[in-house]
Order: sequence, then structure tokens, then C-alpha cells
Amino acid sequence: MKEVKRFLEIIILSTLLIFGTLVGYAISTDNTCDIDINLPTDTVTMIAYNGTDYGVDSYFLTVLSNIPSGYDVTNGEYLGWCIQRDTMMPRGSEQNVKMYCSYDPNIPNCFQSDNWDKVNYILNNKQGTWEDIQDAIWYFINGVGTSRSIALTMIDDAYLNGGGFCPDPGDVIAIILNGSANIQDSIIEYDTTQYEGKSHGFWKNHEDDWEIYEPENKIGDIFDLPEELESLNVTLIKGLKFGGGGGIKGGAKNLFRQSIAALLNSAHHLVEYPLTELQVITETNNALASLNRSIMEDLQLILDGYNNLGCDDF
Repeated sequence: MKEVKRFLEIIILSTLLIFGTLVGYAISTDNTCDIDINLPTDTVTMIAYNGTDYGVDSYFLTVLSNIPSGYDVTNGEYLGWCIQRDTMMPRGSEQNVKMYCSYDPNIPNCFQSDNWDKVNYILNNKQGTWEDIQDAIWYFINGVGTSRSIALTMIDDAYLNGGGFCPDPGDVIAIILNGSANIQDSIIEYDTTQYEGKSHGFWKNHEDDWEIYEPENKIGDIFDLPEELESLNVTLIKGLKFGGGGGIKGGAKNLFRQSIAALLNSAHHLVEYPLTELQVITETNNALASLNRSIMEDLQLILDGYNNLGCDDF
């Protein structure tokens, strides 16, 4: 009997999606919200990874880079989701994409949908696993049915409560990433929380503002240094003054300038930093352990973006 009930529910929901009729739901097509997100008009660089490979509960872990300063979405890591079932997404390779806000009434016709409010509602009212969330997103954007009970519960909830949903400050908003015809379109979750960060130059010149950590603390007492990088075990203040250079050591020096600044930002009670101390340390240790300059540079660029968000509280 339960199977019959669930089968009928799937049929009803599918009918709603295809025909937009009122079958037990009041479907809102009002997607208008007063949302102004400053996005670059030129393409940026995206790398998509499997989310679960990196311990995040999303379809993709999406890394954005080459975003100029001054925009709301910055270089960094984001939770990502698929919105195009019939095209593959290359993993681990750089792709050029354009960004669009899902609430922008002027997005390209291929992304026009009355269901973005419901997708944004789902992203802010998640239930179950990443598979459940992804199925619910596919349902509203690609018209793909699902037999997952929790996904169906989210779909029901979005029909009942997500019509006309407008994110509040601190909620997330779906940002569309549109690449070439050969790669899958996707979305990332943009957190509207106003994060902050001070630059490595600030921390280098304002030792009195440090909290928890001391300028004379050693790098090796906080971060894990591979044997090949043990010569870099200097004080934090000296690490902020590293000059870079060639090879793996040069890459590690460049990374440490940003990682130490990120650590001080995350430890300060007046800075609303995007990462915790543990996240800064863990991601830095992973990059160092790779002994791969390119991986170190990728993290350096992300942290550099976070460290230049600004903070007016001190």
C-alpha cells in the first residue's frame, strides 16, 4: 500500500512540474526578489571535484579562481550542484564559466525557470543526504523524477512553502555557472553572510592585534611540515615576510604568507572569516603534503581572496 501511495505521489508531482496545474498545490511563479549580487561579466575559472571525495555533503566541490577583486563572489571553494543531467562534468580540470544569479530576470533563456525560488528554498532547507538534495534539484530544473522518500518530502515542502521564496541575509543563493557546450551547467551556493579578512600585510605590521597566536610561535608547531620543507620552520612573523621563489619551497613560502594571515583572521574575535582555524590548518597541511607547487598556489589564491575581503572593526 505504501508503494502505491508513493507511486501516485510521484505521478502527481510530475504532472505538476510538466503542466504547472493546481493539483493539491498553489504554485507561485513569482520569482522577483530584491537581490543585487555583483558578478563579473567576463568568464572565470572553475574546477569541479566530487564533493564526497573532499568530505563535503554536495554533488560537487567547486573551486573558483581568476575572479577580480571587487565582486561579491570571490575566489574560493563552494558547494556545487548539477543542473544538467545529459552532459558530463569534467573533474579536476580548469573550465571557463560565466556566472549568473538565479534570481536575475535577465539570465539567458536557457536558464529561465519559474522554479528557481523552489531550488533556493531547498538549498536553505536541506534534508537527508546530498543524493536527496540533488534529486530534488534535478526534479525542479531538469524534470527528472525520483523515488527517494526524503527527496520527495523536500519537493512537497518546496511546493507548499518555496513559491516566491526570497533569501534572507545569511541565507545561500544559487549562482549559475555556464560553460561551453561540452561541460555540464551547474550551480554553487553563494553564502550571503558578509565575511571579512585582513591581509598578510596588515598582520605583518600590527602584531599588537594578534589573538591566540604569538609572532614568535613557530610554523612547525602549528602546521605539519614535510621533511622537504623543514627549513621553513621559522616564526610566524618571519613567515609573513617570506619572499617566495622557485620550486616547491617557493610555492610553500607564498602559501605560508596567506595561511598565516588566514590563521590570524580566523582566530580573531572581530573578524567574520570564511574558514575556521582548523580548516585553515587542515587545508594548508594537505597542500604542503602534496609537495605540488600547483596545489599550493591554488590554495594560496583562495586564501589571498579571503584575506582581502576587508574588515572595518579595527
